Amino acid sequence: MSTEHATSPLHFALIDGWPVDSGPSLARQVMETVAPQLRPGAPVMNDNAEPDYLDCIRDRANGFRTLSLPLKGSTELSVKVGPFAGT
Repeated sequence: MSTEHATSPLHFALIDGWPVDSGPSLARQVMETVAPQLRPGAPVMNDNAEPDYLDCIRDRANGFRTLSLPLKGSTELSVKVGPFAGT
């Protein structure tokens, strides 16, 4: 992967993580890594809706608007609207 691609804003993220034995879920860890790189208006889809991920993405201070989709397995669709605070 070239540096040009690594520094370009992300236009979409699909996060499919799972709980880990201790600490934040993989989905939460990935969100904290990619959120600052998402362009405004970028959609984020999460499969499994881990509780700590939902706490993060539903906190409006983190710059997302989000809703749960009525799909099997708890799917969350979010859109980045502001800066990520990382709380």
